[in-house]
Amino acid sequence: MIRLADKNVVVPHWHIPLMTVFCLGVGVFTEFIWLTGIGIFFAGLQCSIVLPIWQDLKTDKDARYLRFMRATKVFTFWYWFVPIAAILLAVGAVIQIQ
Repeated sequence: MIRLADKNVVVPHWHIPLMTVFCLGVGVFTEFIWLTGIGIFFAGLQCSIVLPIWQDLKTDKDARYLRFMRATKVFTFWYWFVPIAAILLAVGAVIQIQ
């Protein structure tokens, strides 16, 4: 975990979005209900940890860190594409469960 300066906001490592997409993808397409549930848990965990970062930038160090991360292609993939894919898979999983 990476802790932002002077805050209690924690940035998750790359494995949380990866586990979200993996669990939801496999769970939805193979109809393993328990794996889908784990994926939905990871999606909720990811949203609760990642989303407050965009709203609360208290120091210049936080802003510099996010500017540096945005400059890398890995940041664009893991923090934009993967969460959107996870949300779509979670919606599909909830629809499939009902």
